[in-house]
Amino acid sequence: MIKMADIVLAAVIVVLSVVFIFVFAASTPVGNKVVITLDNEVYGEYPLLTDNEIEVKTDLGFNTVVIKEGSVFVLSADCPDKYCVKHKKISNASETIVCLPHRLVIEIRGGKNG
Repeated sequence: MIKMADIVLAAVIVVLSVVFIFVFAASTPVGNKVVITLDNEVYGEYPLLTDNEIEVKTDLGFNTVVIKEGSVFVLSADCPDKYCVKHKKISNASETIVCLPHRLVIEIRGGKNG
């Protein structure tokens, strides 16, 4: 048999869960630009909310970086391990995708924290 205390406890858990979700979502910084660097030199800065495809070609190889629907990912690369291609899409400030063989870093910046 369900007691009143069980119902109150369940309601408190649900309320705390909802509050936690809102606090966590509000604290996740949202970026507004994509910064691509090669060997610690800025290759380019692009708006996160404008779909784009960037071909990054160097003596070390190539990467195709795609900005689509507020996220960034590497579509293709000629590096041996392809970790950058396998990496999940990024969309929040301070998230990065790195291609070590090509010395490429793709980072989301801007938003609440500048």
